[in-house]
Amino acid sequence: MKPDMSVLSKRLWSRTKKSDDCWIWLGAKIPKGYGNLGGSSSDGRWMIYTHRLSWELAYGPIPGGMCVCHKCDVPACVRPDHLFLGTKGENNSDMLDKGRYSRGSRRWNAILNERKVLDIVHALSRNVAKYSFDEV
Repeated sequence: MKPDMSVLSKRLWSRTKKSDDCWIWLGAKIPKGYGNLGGSSSDGRWMIYTHRLSWELAYGPIPGGMCVCHKCDVPACVRPDHLFLGTKGENNSDMLDKGRYSRGSRRWNAILNERKVLDIVHALSRNVAKYSFDEV
């Protein structure tokens, strides 16, 4: 069980740098840049993303199944008027429309680069029976 909203509000805004543009969360972030607040209670550990907390403080509960999306495309931004609600599909479409989807070797978890993929495709097209993935 997370603390009451007044405690969370104080924690959020005490670690936020406000400007005329984005309000940037300066505390802990996940690798993709989204801020998070966490702690523990008698019920166990809890965590909330700071942009979702900002939305809840400004507008109320987030309806089930909805994402809190960024108009500004800055993951650490917690400014309420930079946020909007959308479904997972709408969030993914927004990401694709704005060119924020990384593909190929630019993905964070890529194992192969474009050259190695072309080498594999070329080897397979020549019916090479064995391609050594040790070379990858």
